[in-house]
Order: sequence, then structure tokens, then C-alpha cells
Amino acid sequence: MARIPAGFIKDSETVLSGLLRAGDAIAVVIASVLAYALRAGNIDLPGTYLSATLLGMLLTANYMHFAKAYSLASLRRQAVEVAKVVGAWVAVFATLILVSVLTDTADLFSRA
Repeated sequence: MARIPAGFIKDSETVLSGLLRAGDAIAVVIASVLAYALRAGNIDLPGTYLSATLLGMLLTANYMHFAKAYSLASLRRQAVEVAKVVGAWVAVFATLILVSVLTDTADLFSRA
């Protein structure tokens, strides 16, 4: 059986990592637009919601990176991966709430 070159495996891991990062960013945008559409009945997000969506995308990418959620070794252990992803999402939500309170913009977001 032929051996797979080490460079190919490293390149594949890089591509997979990039696709996962892009997928996370796209998931944040889709979730944001869908949540607003269900509440407001349209997809025309106001500026505060757009800002929160962009910040959420950046925070998600950073927290997932810090949690090493995109490493191939981590992806092979599903229980560990789920714990890392849930922890990163909790950190994203907590940071978004903290930012909205500290910038006094919490009242601009619908809670009803």
C-alpha cells in the first residue's frame, strides 16, 4: 500500500480548517438573519444588529481558534470537540452581552 506524503496530509488539514472557519462565520450570519427575520418579519437588519453580527463572527473565529477547535486531532475526539465548541459559544454569547451592556446598547435589541 502506498504511503500518503506528509505534505498532502498537512495541506488537507489546512483546507479542512479553513472550510470549518468559513462555515462557522456563515453559520453566525445565517443564524443572525434568521433570528431577526422570525422576530421582525424581514431581513433588513438595522445597523446595531449588523454590528453585533460582525462582532459575533469575529468572536466566534477567535474563540474557536483559542479553543483549538480546528485541529485534526481534536476533530477525531467528538466528546472533546463538542465541549470545546460549546465553551467557545458560551464565551461568544457572554462577550456579546457584556459588550452590549458596557456600551449601553442593550436596550436597542429586542427581547420580546
